[in-house]
Amino acid sequence: MELISTPENELGIAILNTQATSNNNYQGYGCTQDCNTHGTLAYGDIVKGIGQLRGQNAFPDTLVVNPSEEASVLQDDMFIHAFYFGGLMKKALGPQEFFGQMLGFRTLTSTLQPAGTSLLLDTARAAGFVIRRDVTVEHLIDPIKDLSGAAFTSRINLGVLRYLAICALTNA
Repeated sequence: MELISTPENELGIAILNTQATSNNNYQGYGCTQDCNTHGTLAYGDIVKGIGQLRGQNAFPDTLVVNPSEEASVLQDDMFIHAFYFGGLMKKALGPQEFFGQMLGFRTLTSTLQPAGTSLLLDTARAAGFVIRRDVTVEHLIDPIKDLSGAAFTSRINLGVLRYLAICALTNA
């Protein structure tokens, strides 16, 4: 599935790509997995990231990658062999907007995700969008230009609930 460039997605990816520190425990990632083969995201690196998250009692269900990392994972033999499980192959390939459901979790591809870093996260525990104010509509009148219209606004933010449920796969 592709992440479309919207303010919500840009805000979410920016916050999730910020490393959590002792004074910043409520945003960003808490676990880091340095990729063995620098410049390439490999199946083994993703598996090690899963191990780190499970060690924090988190269960990853989403991988966010840049298109360059998607290309390197799709060329990895281990990823290709993961599809050879009989009846599970159709499920593994998933809908057309996915490039595959690797190890049972969905994969999202976007240029919003910086190249060289991928995110592995447990979406149930990691973060959530908070709606501060729902959509409001205001009537606008511009008598000088003889225009009338409406302005729609809302206030949102992304809050990281558990930073240890997010693992950054770096140097990919």
